[in-house]
Amino acid sequence: MALLIRAVLVLFLTWQGLSTLMSKGMNLNFLMTRGPLMFPDWLPMGWAGLQLLLAIWLLTPRYRQALWPLLLVLAAPMLALFCYPVWMQSSGGFPAIGAGQTLIKQLAVCALPLWLLGYRQQSKWLGMAGLALVFVWLGAMNFTQAQATDLAMLVQSSPLTRWLDTLLGSKGVAALAGVWDLLAAALFLIPASRLWGAFAISLALLIKLHFLATFDDALMYCWLTATGADLLKSALLLVVAWLWVGSVDHTETLKLCN
Repeated sequence: MALLIRAVLVLFLTWQGLSTLMSKGMNLNFLMTRGPLMFPDWLPMGWAGLQLLLAIWLLTPRYRQALWPLLLVLAAPMLALFCYPVWMQSSGGFPAIGAGQTLIKQLAVCALPLWLLGYRQQSKWLGMAGLALVFVWLGAMNFTQAQATDLAMLVQSSPLTRWLDTLLGSKGVAALAGVWDLLAAALFLIPASRLWGAFAISLALLIKLHFLATFDDALMYCWLTATGADLLKSALLLVVAWLWVGSVDHTETLKLCN
């Protein structure tokens, strides 16, 4: 598990860092231009350099020394929830979350360096809380028109999911996704059904992850856009979901279907 966690973190940090460098910070445009503070022009390049440094550090035998700085880097973006226009004013503001959807995922992602630091139990509880936050909050958002419109663009981009849009329409697909996310979160929070919850969450995340290869706005050439970086986080959340699986009593869980 430790090797897998390091691998996905290195992939995420490297791809996002290089994308920031090659796009000259365009994937950080929201954080640079929409907030209350004025940031220097060099900040995106410095942030990209820090991510690449941490990625290289994680590849070394002394990778544990990089984990506390990495935890700070992963947690820092969540501060934007308190000072950026992340709420959908057209839907009445809080709790209708718009641009902040990618930010709330950072809570679950922070569980990964904690696990590598040896705080296994704390990591699993943080991961559970983070995943529940994401799947309950964003699952409920799927029942709004704005979210249905955004989801429809992703669904229509892939031949694997386009038929759902034809069959159910954009609102129907969004409602199905919302019900699935809420059900997955409920199953994951109940100890007896946690394995099934992990499977349900994994399926949802794998579907989101595959949009990285089909959605035109996910990549600029081979570099991540803001949307692409958000989709790539699905790989991190996928690993978080399975931190719990080793502690699940699979025999008791499988009895539920008998």
